[in-house]
Amino acid sequence: MATEEPRSDFYQQLFEAVSDAIFVYDPADGVVVDANPAAARLTGYEIDDLEGSSVSKFSAGTPEEVEQAALRIVDAAADGDQQFEWPVVRADGENRLAEVSLHRTTINGDDRALALLRDVTDRERDRAEQETARQQLSLLTEVNPSVLWLFSADWEECLFINDAYEEIWGRSVDALRADPTDFMQAVHPDDRDRIEEIMEQLANGSRVELQYRVNEGEGYTRWVWTEGIPIFDADGELQQFVGFNRDITDIKRLETRLTEQTAALSTLTDNVPLVLFELDDEGTFIQSRGRGLEDLGLASDQLVGESLFELYSEQPAILDAYRRALDGEEVSQTAEVEGVVYDSWYQPQFAPDGSVMGVIGAAISVTDRERLERELRANDQALRDLHTRAARSDLTMDERIRTMLDIGRERLNLPYGFLTRIEDGTQHIVEAVGTHEDLQPGGSAPLSEAYCRRTIETDGLLGVADAPEAGWESDPAYERFGLNCYIGGKLVIDGELYGTVCFAGSTARDQEFSTFERSLVELLLQWFAYELEREQREETLHETNAELAAVLDTSPVAIIQFDDETTVEQWNHRAETMFQIPREEAIGEPLQIIPAEGRPDFDAMRERLMAGESVRNYETTRQRADGAERVVSINAEPTRDSEGIPTGGIVAVTDITEQKQQQQRADALRSATQSLVGVDTEVEVGEIAVETIKTALGFPVCAMWLLDEAEELLRPIAETEQAVELVGPAPTIDRGEGLFWRALATGTIEQYDDTHDEAAILNPDTPLRSEIVVPIGEHGVVAVSSTEPNAFSEVDIAVLETLTGSLTAALNSVADSQALRRRDRELERQNEQLDEFADVIAHDLRGPLTAARGFFEIALETHDDDHFKQVEHAHARMELLIDDLLTMARQGQSIGEREPIDLDVLARSVWADVPDAATLEITASLPEVVGDKHRLEEVFSNLFRNAVDHVGSGVTVRVGPLADDGFYIEDDGPGIPAGKRPHIFDYGYTTNPHGTGIGLAVVEGIITAHGWTVTVTEGSDGGARFEVRTAHD
Repeated sequence: MATEEPRSDFYQQLFEAVSDAIFVYDPADGVVVDANPAAARLTGYEIDDLEGSSVSKFSAGTPEEVEQAALRIVDAAADGDQQFEWPVVRADGENRLAEVSLHRTTINGDDRALALLRDVTDRERDRAEQETARQQLSLLTEVNPSVLWLFSADWEECLFINDAYEEIWGRSVDALRADPTDFMQAVHPDDRDRIEEIMEQLANGSRVELQYRVNEGEGYTRWVWTEGIPIFDADGELQQFVGFNRDITDIKRLETRLTEQTAALSTLTDNVPLVLFELDDEGTFIQSRGRGLEDLGLASDQLVGESLFELYSEQPAILDAYRRALDGEEVSQTAEVEGVVYDSWYQPQFAPDGSVMGVIGAAISVTDRERLERELRANDQALRDLHTRAARSDLTMDERIRTMLDIGRERLNLPYGFLTRIEDGTQHIVEAVGTHEDLQPGGSAPLSEAYCRRTIETDGLLGVADAPEAGWESDPAYERFGLNCYIGGKLVIDGELYGTVCFAGSTARDQEFSTFERSLVELLLQWFAYELEREQREETLHETNAELAAVLDTSPVAIIQFDDETTVEQWNHRAETMFQIPREEAIGEPLQIIPAEGRPDFDAMRERLMAGESVRNYETTRQRADGAERVVSINAEPTRDSEGIPTGGIVAVTDITEQKQQQQRADALRSATQSLVGVDTEVEVGEIAVETIKTALGFPVCAMWLLDEAEELLRPIAETEQAVELVGPAPTIDRGEGLFWRALATGTIEQYDDTHDEAAILNPDTPLRSEIVVPIGEHGVVAVSSTEPNAFSEVDIAVLETLTGSLTAALNSVADSQALRRRDRELERQNEQLDEFADVIAHDLRGPLTAARGFFEIALETHDDDHFKQVEHAHARMELLIDDLLTMARQGQSIGEREPIDLDVLARSVWADVPDAATLEITASLPEVVGDKHRLEEVFSNLFRNAVDHVGSGVTVRVGPLADDGFYIEDDGPGIPAGKRPHIFDYGYTTNPHGTGIGLAVVEGIITAHGWTVTVTEGSDGGARFEVRTAHD
């Protein structure tokens, strides 16, 4: 400004000292006429270089944008004072963003524009980073059980709140975002003023903590602990409030219980004859209370302020005990004070830094009259020990448990104390004190042999002063541990039985456990339950926090963040393993996980993200570095800058390849099941089975065998071409050979990870290494093989098991259909026979009936008795015919329950009804058979009667065994001509004019129903011979 008039010193100093850049330029043409040192620092140009230059010299952008910026400066100056942002390019090429305040003024009579520029580049970058951090925080806090929140400094906007708010507060997140003070509606009315106070404290920049009640829907029974923290910017300006709320309802309930117990203890100590006192480190009484002061003529706290050294200067034992306690020693002694003998205890009182800050103590008379008071003092001391030691933060949890057990056994004067965990019928020692060899940490015993067995069955505490007297001598617990006295109680955590806390001794007690001793054990149980529950909660919280801290690298989902050009910015461990691309190779590079054919869809997804939309459950295929294709599901959210403009995306990628494969397999199984419905043959079932296993389930080498029970072998009915190419056609397998019979016999799937390790393998040189053999009910097996060992998984087995269930049902259906067709054919045959039989019966009955009618008419006319005898004979023939007909109609070819039968005995039994003139010869010992005894009696009876009817009463009948399993019955009559033998078993066929033609048909039916065969041939004497073969019995 050499051409301008000199400025005042003040103006010059201010111009040069301010930190903001100042440019003075001519508003007519935008030429700089002056600039301060801050302007030179902002632009990187010397002041001399700036003066006389256009403002376009340091404007950033394209030539067109620079020209527009220069015009804007000129036009803005014409409109008066204004504020706007101006992109600046420094002399070294670095781009900066400046916030401009423009003022029109007159300097030394000249019209000038004064531009103040402040560099806000870092501020904008911080805003963008803050927005990204907020989005990441949102992802990481979705599963946090605590409420995390972020409010603006004026409480006008809720910047962040996680979903835990709705569970704890009972109000919606949307309502809070709409009205940031909505959370006050869930706060207990009595606590709202306190909330408003801490909100003011936060606004004043103070960090706050508060406990209060929330959740109107639950009656304000839920307690939360809130911590709020103000957040300031670099200039010290308050920007936001951040904090969290933790649900402390359970802790509050415990505090309430402890407060009630403390109050009860205070009432107890103030109303029993006990002296309690507290001294500072100079020997001055701070506290003295207890009804025991009355024996000394003192009131409660009357000694407060008095010196121990002055009051008891003549009692050196008392002063010595105090000094020793002040040195950190726990002291007990017996001393006489004003004629009363006291047992006294002195306990050092520790400051937080470990130094002794005073002494607390108690004294109680040891006269018999005051035994109860001694009990109370001991219990009170134990309680003090409990609270003092429990409060020590330098001990581990195990040490604190042992300390509490020590307090219990010392107070109860018992040598052993132990805490147990009861699981699956076993008592486990968690911690223990004492020297009992069977009651040490890590030891265990069956619950049936432990005292804890009765403890957990008892309401309240179980106390045993003298075990033998109480009937424990024969108890397994007494025999195992030898404890003669015992007291213990159940330890319950979160409503579930955890174990027990017990104290015991090998020597019996003279007295039962007192009320005060029981109270101590109850209190210890409460302490253990609280501490163990708290430890469990802390462990859970620690694990949760650790998981949250490592959520990106421990997530089972691949998490990827990229910018608007799809350049990768974040790549977690799961993404490394899923895509087989190391983090260092992925970050900073374009996203490479989408194959070319899926690129258009992915670009469309990216465009949706850049438009601010979310993407849900987008499925595509991607290619790993090793070339394998996988199916993935993508969920994505846009990332935004401080102004809410999308800058890229955060993507969660889940590999769903196995799910898709499982779905495809499930579809294949359903299709196979549908195809199996209605098949007619076993071969069709086999072909569907191997085709499904090959194409749909992906096992190309497989075959199916069915059981041939008669031949005792497995016959192949279907196999894949690959199986034939690899090992040749499937063989027929005799019973016991190879690996298949085991699965069929046990009904369970057999898996062979390496068939070469199996001694029973049918072909030791087979190229097949892995094999699964799946039984198909009792029908046969399916075998699936691979040339690789360990080729099959549990999933493969499950799929095959499902398929074979359908195959079993299909084969059952085929068998039922075949049996039904056989039955239909049999019924048709029987119907045909019955039709023929009906014709024969009609003919045979009509003959005797006609004869009877004729003879009867003649008899009526002639009165000749011989004609009546002919009528009687005709009726007898009809009766015989009808009896045989009824027998066949009632029983047919069915047989009843089978049993072992001695044919020799049966034959002789039936022969007893044959006329005496006939002769029975049993040529050799007859075989024993299994059959229906009553139906076989009919067979022998019909064959015996047939011999008598055809030969006469003097016939000789022989019964003997056949060489090939069976027996024969023959007579010595004229026999049956060969031409008539094929019809001998037909219904109604007979060679005896007096026969019915039914008996031999019934014989064949019974024999056939047993699964046997009967044939007729010529006997040894030329007579009729019937041979029954039982080879299939």
